[in-house]
Amino acid sequence: MTPRNAVTKALTDKTCKEITDLIFGYLNDTLSPSVRRDFKRHLRICSDCVNFLHTYKKAASVTRSIRPEEIPLKVRHNILDFLRGQMRKSGTDS
Repeated sequence: MTPRNAVTKALTDKTCKEITDLIFGYLNDTLSPSVRRDFKRHLRICSDCVNFLHTYKKAASVTRSIRPEEIPLKVRHNILDFLRGQMRKSGTDS
């Protein structure tokens, strides 16, 4: 196996799920240098993850631009109910 093929295999061995789980850390610059390097390498070979990263960035930008009072009350309640349910599932609800 050539060195380039070995690198490509190592990057494709990481699943897109593993890569997308790192997006928050990548955008907040909290990944270790080696993980950040692997993340960027994966993006060079995976257009799906690049698209997901762009969508994530756009969603975060739009979310920051909306004031809570602009969100309809029913939507706010639905979001809070969803987040509370997720917290209960993950065991982070105190």
